[in-house]
Amino acid sequence: MEDTILKFEFTIQETNTILTALQELPAKIANPLSTKIQQQAQPQLPKPEVEQPSLEVVK
Repeated sequence: MEDTILKFEFTIQETNTILTALQELPAKIANPLSTKIQQQAQPQLPKPEVEQPSLEVVK
C-alpha cells in the first residue's frame, strides 16, 4: 500500500509552533519530521537581500 501524500499550508509562525511542539516528543520521532518540514519550507522562504558591495575607482 502506497502512502497518501497530504499537503498543508501554514504561516511561518504556525510552522515554528509545530516544530516547537514536535520537540516535546522523543527525538527518534520528532527529528525526522522536523527535518522534513524544514527541508520543504526552506525553498519557500524569502531570500535575504544581500547588499552588493559598491566598487570604487581608485586613482
